[in-house]
Amino acid sequence: MPENDQNPFAGGPANDSSKNAPARGPLKKAALALLVLLAAGGGVFGVRQLLRRPSDFDRGLEQLNRAFAGRRPFEARIAGLAYAPPPTTRGETPAGDRESFRRAQLYFLENPDDPHSEQGMGIVYLAGRQTDEALAALRRAAARAPADARLQNDLGAAFFEKAKTLENEAAGADYLENIDAALGAFDHAAMLDPKLPEPLFNRALVLKRKGLDNRAREAWGDYLDRFPADDWANEARAQLAAIPPPDAENLDADALEAAFLDAVRQRDEPRAWSLLSENRELIKSRYLPQKLAMSLVAADDADTRAELQRALEYAGELERKNTGDRFASDLAGYYRELSPAARRLLKDAQEAVKNSYRLYLEGDDIKGAYGEAARARELFLKAGDVYEAGFGDFLIVYCRLKLSDYDESLKVSAALAGECRRRGYKWLLANTLFWRGAAQRTTGDRRAAAVTYGDCLALAREIRDAQVTQKILIALAKQSNFVGRRREALGFLEEAFAAARTVARPSLREKWRSFGESTEILAAAGLFNFAKEIALENLTLARQAGDISFTASSELDAGAFSVRTEDFDAARRWLDDARQHAAAISDNSDRTEIVSKSLLLRGTIERKSGNLDAAADFYEQARAVVERDAYPFFLYEIEKGRLLTEIARDPAADRKPRIDEIVALAERYRQQIATEQERNSFFNERQDIFDLAVANEFGQSRFAAAYDYLESSNARSLLNWLKKGAVKKDKEAIEVTFSADSRPLDSNAIRDAMPAEVQILQYAALDDGVLIWRLTRDDLRVVRVPVRFDELRGKVEEFIRSVSDPDAEKQDAAARLGRELYDLLIAPAKELLDPSKELCIVPQKFLFHLPFAALVGPAGRPLVADFPLFYAPSANAFLLATANARRKQSNGGAETLLAVGNPRFDRSAFKDFEDLPSAAAEARSLAAWYGPAPRLLIGPEATRERVRAALADADVIHFAGHYIVRPGEPLASGLLLTTPPGAATPDDSILTNAELIGAELPRARLVVLSACRTGVEQYYNGEGLVGLSRTFLAAGAPLVVASQWAVESEPTAVLIKRFHYLRRQENFSTTSALRQAQLELLETPGGTYNRPYYWAGFAVYGGYAGF
Repeated sequence: MPENDQNPFAGGPANDSSKNAPARGPLKKAALALLVLLAAGGGVFGVRQLLRRPSDFDRGLEQLNRAFAGRRPFEARIAGLAYAPPPTTRGETPAGDRESFRRAQLYFLENPDDPHSEQGMGIVYLAGRQTDEALAALRRAAARAPADARLQNDLGAAFFEKAKTLENEAAGADYLENIDAALGAFDHAAMLDPKLPEPLFNRALVLKRKGLDNRAREAWGDYLDRFPADDWANEARAQLAAIPPPDAENLDADALEAAFLDAVRQRDEPRAWSLLSENRELIKSRYLPQKLAMSLVAADDADTRAELQRALEYAGELERKNTGDRFASDLAGYYRELSPAARRLLKDAQEAVKNSYRLYLEGDDIKGAYGEAARARELFLKAGDVYEAGFGDFLIVYCRLKLSDYDESLKVSAALAGECRRRGYKWLLANTLFWRGAAQRTTGDRRAAAVTYGDCLALAREIRDAQVTQKILIALAKQSNFVGRRREALGFLEEAFAAARTVARPSLREKWRSFGESTEILAAAGLFNFAKEIALENLTLARQAGDISFTASSELDAGAFSVRTEDFDAARRWLDDARQHAAAISDNSDRTEIVSKSLLLRGTIERKSGNLDAAADFYEQARAVVERDAYPFFLYEIEKGRLLTEIARDPAADRKPRIDEIVALAERYRQQIATEQERNSFFNERQDIFDLAVANEFGQSRFAAAYDYLESSNARSLLNWLKKGAVKKDKEAIEVTFSADSRPLDSNAIRDAMPAEVQILQYAALDDGVLIWRLTRDDLRVVRVPVRFDELRGKVEEFIRSVSDPDAEKQDAAARLGRELYDLLIAPAKELLDPSKELCIVPQKFLFHLPFAALVGPAGRPLVADFPLFYAPSANAFLLATANARRKQSNGGAETLLAVGNPRFDRSAFKDFEDLPSAAAEARSLAAWYGPAPRLLIGPEATRERVRAALADADVIHFAGHYIVRPGEPLASGLLLTTPPGAATPDDSILTNAELIGAELPRARLVVLSACRTGVEQYYNGEGLVGLSRTFLAAGAPLVVASQWAVESEPTAVLIKRFHYLRRQENFSTTSALRQAQLELLETPGGTYNRPYYWAGFAVYGGYAGF
């Protein structure tokens, strides 16, 4: 059945009329009616009555009210729609009045220039569950009417409904971004019109759905106080009643045990397993195997002991059956043969365990808790109970970590983890690994922590333990946030939220942990609306739990959030309260983290407020705390804050010693991060320290040293690839790890190794200017251009938008902007350049996206007319690619070609990508110019397996087709190839960057990527270009020709075929051949492709080569 027959609200706008359609009145009819009224003496009253006629939007809403009278098609409230019950199931198609719905569409389509018409169509799309189209329409409308509160509410409703479609699609970042946008739109709507009920209702819906019970309770209460007496209020009351009361704790240890014993008596296996698997809070004696053992030891009655023994054995059976965990089974076997003497020892041991729990929970006495745990362990071992002695070891691991005795914690955890693996104690192993990873992370061993956390997560998922899964996902989110991988952090965070939602009746402590680390992660990603709600929810939970550590942590999070939003007065209050409460925490590591971070943030507040003496004092206090407690976690941020304060006091002073200390810290952190993407993200976040170093050395006239700092921050991961190689993980992991870190050459060594035929133009984009270095074998020169960073970035981005658009007006704008950018980026160094040498451009940051070839000189000619030019990620990468080209120069004149053209992929899976017959013709046309036996993989022959197998035997690799870009995941991006028969997923058609990294290209001299955006997919501030061109450079190709924007197929074929012809038939070098082909398109009189959009999109990346 067609979708429109299934869903009366799907399928988009109506585009036909009928006799039942509303009669439309054009403006001339309205004018005529007005004249009739006036002529009849209607006067002003008649005019007013006419002007008060409902608008098309109002009439459309009236029709939607009729269409939705039985049940509304979405949960959120749309402004102006009357009450209708909500959908009762997800994806439900409500029965509706199709004719009224079609009439509504016609009303909304009548005035397309009216933003409310767009609003109406957004509602139509939303009703049809076409959330992307709804968002597009409502965003357009909101941009044209930003002060319309009703429109903002409806936009928020669309964000909310979109979020719900993403809940179960492993789209954590997208989901949370939509939740945040919904909250922001509802808050904005309420600010614009405080009397509007819909945004208050909708905001409460979002909070309840996200499990923020206290915030939702408050929001529903606020709504009902203001709007208490209609059907919407009745729905609000039902929503409020569905929120568990604040004191609705889960079963305490005794009640949990009683319920389990009852289930055992009834042989109710599902209930027994539910109680056993969903209640594992060890510190509150809610881990049933331990609780049953405690009760068995304490029981004096033989029958009671027998029942408890049977229950323990049953728990062991269930654990082994459902998760393969042997702990409860082995413990039951020990208790089955328990002697009276052993029982007496176990009573004392169990009492010591309870004391350890009590000292931690009630008195926050970590040292006392550790002492009792150690005593319990010795007693268990004396009684021959090696099983529960493991609990003692686990408590020791935890307490020594909290007391900052990391070496002892790591030592005990290593032994305990080994014993758990040997015996098959999966739950205890998962918890041990979690705290072992925490100790590794805190001491800076991030490589080891990443492995430990990965093992822990896999095990937690295997045994289906929601609590451990949630904790480890939060830890992974924090790690990703630390290295700057914001979207990955959000993905982990939403997974953690989802895991927490599966916990039946969680305790207040468990609820707090569900959100405890998320405020900073959300705020770092710019999701301030949701971060604020989380922070306020956690403050309430901490106070309800009565835990001083939770309270101080929550206050710290609220303060950090307020710093990010620059509400400094609120931040000061929160941070001072956090520090005051932290002073009462006996947990050394928690106390140190809260105190040091609050002092660090106070320093940041005062520095940004201009209170430099106060800032310096706070930073000094923070440093003293982390040094005293050997807690290095915030040392980098503290030292950078001190440096920025000193620079603000005296901008001209030489700060080299302090800068070198901080750079050394950054390098140390970098070496602790094994994965390529994490390293890139980490340095992207911390590029500013290298910028400060460059600026300081330049200001002190130490120009070579300034250059060395710049080069030491550029393309370091690529340098590792080129020098040390990379170890590729499996395709699913899509990651690259490094076994070592390579150090770049300094300026003297670079100049000594440079070919005489090349000059380098290298850029550093700083806050207040651009430094332009010119390097040759003979000397190093630098000029400074005073221009603000944001101003230059704005010009570059506007130029790129213009030059990459074929519209004539855009191309004219590109010529004007290209002239301005030439004056900023080329003219200051032009006199230093030798027109007889090739020009290697090493950009930085956003300049990697800039097509320098199209910059316009004083005579109106582009830069490419003056120089053969190419790009390199760094000077060191240029030298390595040049050396690689020199090695492959000996291949001789004959080159073996691999040409891939127009692969036949699944059109239904990749709907946005067209068939490219010119790409197939382009690939075929090259065969005549290469010998002796070119390999052509055209159309259906271009499968991933065939392409990958053919790469190693080719000197020249040419790809003409589509490149799939995965935003934010460059290693998952790749070449779209032919879909093989029986492919499991559409991704079987994609040869990813991650796979290509591991390719062996012993012969490849040149790779030509005749596809969109293959040159610079994205850039990192430090690493620079990231994309397919970089991948092939890393895989061993010294030269890559690739595109800088989305290129059209026909002009691309003309340009690239001419390039190959010049290179093979006229013996041009690669750089010169591309330049000549571009100039021919540019200079053809009356040519179709004169504009830079057609010829400037391709560039050469890599090194210098004569071929």
